[in-house]
Amino acid sequence: MMDYTTHQAHAGQASVGSLLAGRFQLIHSLGEGATGQVFLARHTVLGRDYAVKVLKSEFQEDSEIVERFRREAQAASRLEHPNIVFISDFGRTDAGQFYLVMEYTPGRSLQEELDQLAPEPFPLYRALRILEQIAKALAAAHGAGVIHRDLKPANVLLCRGKPGSEAIKILDFGLAKIIGGVEPTALTRKGQIFGTPAYMSPEQAIGETVDSRADIYSLGVMAFELCTGRLPFVCQTFRHYLLAHSQEIPPTPSDCMAPNAVPLPPELDDLVLRCLQKAPDQRPANASEVAILFKQLGERVREQTRVSGFHPPPPSGEALQTSPEPNWVSGSTREHHAVSPTLPVGVASPAELQTAQDPQRQWLWNRITNKTKELAAKLISIRLASQELFQTIGELSGCDNRVIGLETDLAIVDAHYDETAAKYREREATLRYAVVDLSLQRGRLIDQGVLNHSPVVDLEFQISELEKRLAEVTDEKTIVLRQIEAEMLRKREALSQVARDQVDLELRALHFVRRDGAGGVPRSLDSESLAPSSDQGLRLLG
Repeated sequence: MMDYTTHQAHAGQASVGSLLAGRFQLIHSLGEGATGQVFLARHTVLGRDYAVKVLKSEFQEDSEIVERFRREAQAASRLEHPNIVFISDFGRTDAGQFYLVMEYTPGRSLQEELDQLAPEPFPLYRALRILEQIAKALAAAHGAGVIHRDLKPANVLLCRGKPGSEAIKILDFGLAKIIGGVEPTALTRKGQIFGTPAYMSPEQAIGETVDSRADIYSLGVMAFELCTGRLPFVCQTFRHYLLAHSQEIPPTPSDCMAPNAVPLPPELDDLVLRCLQKAPDQRPANASEVAILFKQLGERVREQTRVSGFHPPPPSGEALQTSPEPNWVSGSTREHHAVSPTLPVGVASPAELQTAQDPQRQWLWNRITNKTKELAAKLISIRLASQELFQTIGELSGCDNRVIGLETDLAIVDAHYDETAAKYREREATLRYAVVDLSLQRGRLIDQGVLNHSPVVDLEFQISELEKRLAEVTDEKTIVLRQIEAEMLRKREALSQVARDQVDLELRALHFVRRDGAGGVPRSLDSESLAPSSDQGLRLLG
């Protein structure tokens, strides 16, 4: 096992085991870029883990790179949003080494997840939830006057959210532009190109000035990739990417889907293509608008994954008007499993129609269950249904009502979680801003050669006290949110159990509909001669 014995970083070089700025012990490397390295670090006083980005020693005297490093700290430290990695400290050690202390969140990058799923796209509901969160984070950044300028899957971290949910964190604001700020001329030379070619907006590709709509274009590229499993432009060279983004018309996402894939909704095609417009003023006006549209599409997908509720027909025998069958679904909130009732020959069980890894089969199962309810309603309305089918449909209706009630309760608890988390984030942000501000003051004194004097010592004491207070608030938040999470888990477990009951009942209904529609049982609900013949029942199934 590696020895993490504490020792001071020397000669401006950070390494595993070294103590940075007198309080951050570097545990192991999390990643490395061209100019900096990121370490998992333990705060020796607070006992907390952080991600610490350290500028490589060979770039300490490069004024342009140092300025970019400062700007990353300046840009990210003014952002406070649950989907953006926060900055808790920034400074320069006595040895002259620049460092940036960030929130540490275990997880993997969206790029790693794409690589694992390739060439398949993300399940649609999951993709839309991720895109909605990215758009919300961009809206917050743009509202604070910060443009990312290098949005891509590698800069999006997938991590644990609330119980049963996935969250994202945007990171790496090294190329960020601060609106209204004075950007050094060396960083904004005419024609200089910033960003990653595959996700670069047309105005970036030709070196023009960019605004927040450049991030919306990059988000459109990511949306295209998540939903189809490929980029809108697949090029071999940097130059070809620049030409494609600036001149070529992107294909429609639906046209790039595999032949047997569940089709994308037309509204999603339209939104992605709007984001990918060459002219910025033809794209959505802001990221908030995009977030709302992704949310609406996600809610529609989620609703489509649920089987429509059944309500017995009125006494007059009028046919039940069911909701339209789903025509596009990917991903599911339902949990399916094998159950005991015997299925008709040729009908797959939910275990075979596995949902999480095969959205096409989940879509098929939802169509089957919707059709089953529709046929059951017709059989009951014409009095051909057996007592068993009538009872099963009644129980299934009760299950559907319980699901609605539990989902309502869960939504209330979920809203309480969000409200509580937001209040604590605001308190934490106030303390973090103060820490960063004092750290910048300390850095300026160090730049001026003021070391080990009263002003620096006083600042270090204030920073230490603020960090302790921040740790106390974070601990309190953790306790309170875990209590709410426990309640959420109880509600989810109850909902999961009802969902399993629904599957059992759906299978039973499917069996009885097939049997009763074939005329295999006596007319148990009504013995009057009004009941149709078995031939009529067979025609209903056809």
